[in-house]
Amino acid sequence: GTDSEPSASRKIKNTLNRMPGIGLAKKVLYQVNPWEPFPEYKSAGTKEWQLMDAILKRFKAAAGARPLVVIPVFYDSYVRYRMARNYWTRFSELGEIPGVQVWDLLPHFRRLGPEAPRCFLEPYDAHFSAYGHLVVTEFLEQKLKAAGLAPANRAGSSRKI
Repeated sequence: GTDSEPSASRKIKNTLNRMPGIGLAKKVLYQVNPWEPFPEYKSAGTKEWQLMDAILKRFKAAAGARPLVVIPVFYDSYVRYRMARNYWTRFSELGEIPGVQVWDLLPHFRRLGPEAPRCFLEPYDAHFSAYGHLVVTEFLEQKLKAAGLAPANRAGSSRKI
């Protein structure tokens, strides 16, 4: 966030989000029609995605023979509701490039069930909380070891979230 005054649409959204029962209403509505907050991921043909794709391909070219791991992140609505996952469709396609691994972090958060929103600095900041960073750390540790990209045994590193 910034110190700038929120837009009118942001003020309306914030007001609506504070209304009683809105969470339940979103759960029901998004089961029927998952919301896509980032339309730039709807198609591989959007200018925004083409730029991201080019940047990540350039990263891989710079990495040479070393693996490139891509882990898309999200905000709390993705663990609370059934959101459209077009972002995952776009990023997972990069896994077809030799030497690129794309890992899905969302299921790791969703397994926390009702505790998952604690991983975010809600309701005013979509960044990860300290707890969220621990969940990401656990995920990275498991995935890096499984992929052979990190040592299997590191003193004091096995924690369970």
